[in-house]
Amino acid sequence: MISKTIDLKMFGGKKTIALNSHAIELKTVGSDALCSISSSLNKKFFPYTERTLNIVLENISYKHSKQIRNQSLKTILNLTYTC
Repeated sequence: MISKTIDLKMFGGKKTIALNSHAIELKTVGSDALCSISSSLNKKFFPYTERTLNIVLENISYKHSKQIRNQSLKTILNLTYTC
């Protein structure tokens, strides 16, 4: 977790802003894993396509990481090959 204290005088003084970077890292690794696995297994991945697509569609508009959005797009492309 990354935290930073800043002085916001007009909002009552010092405030601490925190970012849980560990959660983003885990989401990035998971997104990359889905992309790699779906690419490697092709047609054998078909039974998991619907559940994976639900997850990927949630991540396609993830505003905190461009890498997660890009991996989601690649995964959708890979899922088209499993059908």
